[in-house]
Amino acid sequence: MGRDQKKCGKGKKTIIKLVAVLFAFIAFPFILDRLYGCGALRWIPNSFSGDTWFSFIGSYVPASIIGILTLYQAHIIHEQEREYKKLLNRHRFIPDSHVIVYRYDETQETNSFYNFDKVWRILVRSGREELQKKWKTGYLMECNLHNASDIEIGKAKVKEIEWEINGNRYVQQDPEKMAVIVDRISHSKQKIVIFWQFDETEKAGEEIARCMFNETRFDIRYETSDLSIRMQIVDDEKETCDMKMWYRLQSLNDNYKMASMEETCYVE
Repeated sequence: MGRDQKKCGKGKKTIIKLVAVLFAFIAFPFILDRLYGCGALRWIPNSFSGDTWFSFIGSYVPASIIGILTLYQAHIIHEQEREYKKLLNRHRFIPDSHVIVYRYDETQETNSFYNFDKVWRILVRSGREELQKKWKTGYLMECNLHNASDIEIGKAKVKEIEWEINGNRYVQQDPEKMAVIVDRISHSKQKIVIFWQFDETEKAGEEIARCMFNETRFDIRYETSDLSIRMQIVDDEKETCDMKMWYRLQSLNDNYKMASMEETCYVE
């Protein structure tokens, strides 16, 4: 079922509830009068005359209709404001620069300027110290996000990493093999660094190496690749939501890193 169909179904349910409540409000005085007329409520004192009842019903019914319609209008305004805030929240984080992805350089014994000590600090801060045993087989990604809201990312957890290369998809969903840290750069900018490892049974390493070497090999199959990352974030107001980042990567004049040529980030 599409989003528009869900909204339509929800709108119909709201109208049905509104009609039911309106009917109940209008019917109430007539039911009460009927019960008095047949003597069912003689044990409750009633000194209202017929003219009084007529005047009451004459003012009660229009007031009920106006009151219910006012409540419905307030409900519509509330829903519109909620949808508007949801739309603003969806695009609250905007890529501020191209993402860079690194792999281990055996000649320099480092992931670019991320040597063992720096990788170790990332793993310690994210509670993934055990990943240091095979840190040379892992990958590092760093990106800067502009925050259009005053509410910053407090905590983050990677839920899934998917790298599509030459029609093949390499996916990591094991939280024990992914680490992430978030740092504040300025008032409206935050830096995210992610470290992860693919399973050894997959051939991701060979394919990623071909992508990074493609600046010299010129194989059109490895000219670009798509990296998708799903994260769960908790902002400073303790609100939890899911965020997806997507990047189209291309090789640089460096066999051990890639940069994005297209990027998208939105809150789901």
